[in-house]
Amino acid sequence: MTERIEGHLLDWVRSKAAQSGPLALLEGYPYAGFAVLRDGELHFPPATGLVARQLNWDLFSELRLFGGETEWHAWRTAGGWFGRPRPSSEPQGDPCRDYALWGTKLQPARDADLGWRSVSEENGATIWLPPEFPLRERGTFPLRLRVRLFVEPDPQTGLAGIVDAAICALRQE
Repeated sequence: MTERIEGHLLDWVRSKAAQSGPLALLEGYPYAGFAVLRDGELHFPPATGLVARQLNWDLFSELRLFGGETEWHAWRTAGGWFGRPRPSSEPQGDPCRDYALWGTKLQPARDADLGWRSVSEENGATIWLPPEFPLRERGTFPLRLRVRLFVEPDPQTGLAGIVDAAICALRQE
């Protein structure tokens, strides 16, 4: 069920934290990538210098909270922010799919990064992974984002199609 998000987006994030899990995926400017929800606050990789309360959230378009039984998805439209829950556990009927993330080269851990690790590509693309996601030095790269796909028939044509998706997990094989 979609709801209109009234007030500040971070207050909405805090209200959903117990159901969603500790991980967040954001899309916008000045940042697209992971954050972690800890002690009621969104924390970003220290190397980015970002502080959630200081960001202009009108420059972001999407935010997903995941890592638990429910994924909360928020998106911005011209009419404001909206959000909805979706079950993100492994489904009985709806298919899951893995999407490869950028990054095949794990950067060495540094104390200044407070447990965050970066994975990069030769062309310079980098993603930061929070300490809550344990990386294996000898694990397989690129990492995978496991997504549950929701399939429903079109009421007019009867053809089935993907109508929504929820992040189930961030994986390393």
